[in-house]
Amino acid sequence: MAAGEITQYAAELRGLLAGVGAGATDLGDLTTAASNLAALASSAPGTLTEAAWRSAQHEWEAARDSFGTKLAEALLGPLAGVPGLAELASDVAKLGTEGIH
Repeated sequence: MAAGEITQYAAELRGLLAGVGAGATDLGDLTTAASNLAALASSAPGTLTEAAWRSAQHEWEAARDSFGTKLAEALLGPLAGVPGLAELASDVAKLGTEGIH
């Protein structure tokens, strides 16, 4: 993923989260984590270490996951009110690894 795509995705997600009342500190953490990933994505070839990428990725995932049900509300809109659906979508890490059962 290109650095610009990371930045654009993070900005869109931040807007959605702000729209459902997510806190400024958490939004700032999300933006910082995305900026760190974007900076690494645009590093010169051969300078990026796996450890640095994994660390930035973990930082992004922690920032994203800190929103809990606000994340589901931002991504699903009115569908977040469907019983059980918001709970499924609020754990994005688990959703990504296990899918929906």
